[in-house]
Amino acid sequence: MRLPTTRISKTDLQSINELPKRRRLARDTLLDGDAMFGALFNHASIGFAVTDADGYFKRVNPALCKMLGYGQNDLLGRRLLRIIAPTQWRRLLHMVAMIQSGKKIHDQHPFDCVDQQGNRIGSLIDLSLVADSDSVARYIIVQVNKVSRLEPAKRGLEERHLRSLMESASNFVLFRLRNNPLNQCQPQPVFISPSIEEIVDLGNVFEFQSWVKMIHPDDVDQLLDMARKMLETRRMDQKARIMGPGNKGWRWLRIICVAVTDEIDGSLFFNGIILDITTEMNATAALKASEKELKDRTESLSEVNTALEVLLRKREADRMDVEDKMLGNAKNLILPYLEKLKASRLDDRQRVYLNLVESNLNELISPLSQRMARHYLNFTPLEIQVANLVKEGKTTKDIAQILRLSVRTIEAVRYTIRRKLGLKKKRANLRSHLLSIDGSDTIARGPNWSG
Repeated sequence: MRLPTTRISKTDLQSINELPKRRRLARDTLLDGDAMFGALFNHASIGFAVTDADGYFKRVNPALCKMLGYGQNDLLGRRLLRIIAPTQWRRLLHMVAMIQSGKKIHDQHPFDCVDQQGNRIGSLIDLSLVADSDSVARYIIVQVNKVSRLEPAKRGLEERHLRSLMESASNFVLFRLRNNPLNQCQPQPVFISPSIEEIVDLGNVFEFQSWVKMIHPDDVDQLLDMARKMLETRRMDQKARIMGPGNKGWRWLRIICVAVTDEIDGSLFFNGIILDITTEMNATAALKASEKELKDRTESLSEVNTALEVLLRKREADRMDVEDKMLGNAKNLILPYLEKLKASRLDDRQRVYLNLVESNLNELISPLSQRMARHYLNFTPLEIQVANLVKEGKTTKDIAQILRLSVRTIEAVRYTIRRKLGLKKKRANLRSHLLSIDGSDTIARGPNWSG
């Protein structure tokens, strides 16, 4: 059996012949790239290192070895943490975790490297991740750049200026606290301005318990509750009282605090300010006390006015009672004798005088005439006289004889009185109405009243 033959085109044959040449070119390119990288790596003026995914050195360049005083064999196989100050390990491990999770770190971060002699060297470190095609971390490229002498000096100067500002604080206190994950109600003080001594008298202001025991008992729970809520809200603005220096009285403090998270190691800090607002609070309390005193005085005056009104009403009642007694005495002690005189034999002149005496007496003793004269100025004297006589039960004829007027005149006056009292179109008895208003300072005004 014969196998089928495959015909190869000239193009394919040419490609097969060029395959070894391409392989050689790729190999040469790779070798050239490796040689170039090796040249850059070994001759760079800054420190370079390559570690595995766990941070163990796989390769270090001479610049890094010279910077730290190590030989290459001294660092190979050791962890990157070996050349970092122990107090900064946590921050470095956080950076490694960040790049392993795919996050990019854009800036170089300051670290203190430790050389072979144990001396600290200010440095800027940059980490880059090298992953395979499946995005699995394979290597970490470490770039270490030694900070010039000017950089630490500049940084130290800035720190000294900042610390000088915080230490020279007056009438307020600046503080920085670190969150304590084991007990979030007792943060660890990092810095507190010395001006705290102007506000409180404490043996050790860095001890949390020494603060709590000085807070006013009524404010402790609320302050601690706000501190716990600050972990969620990230802010706190709370007022509290604290015992002042020498136990001479409570001082009012306003505590304003903001929670911030460190970008590198994720630590939570509380930065804030404490203001002494005792003067303002005392002024507010004094103002409230003045307002309360003013309110109490107003209420007292109102009570006095009420009492005066009661006294005035009683005085008016007493006056009316006196008038009633005068009226009763006049009816019982004077009018009967006048009636006897009228029944006796008197000439016309004497009878006129007697009628005038009776009329004037009625006008003087009648509370109705006094009240009408005071309240209803549009009542004429004649109308007041007629109203008094009507109230006494006198008929129109009797009134005409007493006042020596015609009956028609008295009827006209009675009509006017009814109109002014609003009784024009009513069947109410005039005498009954006058008796009903006796003793009252107010007579209901009728629709045609014009007083």
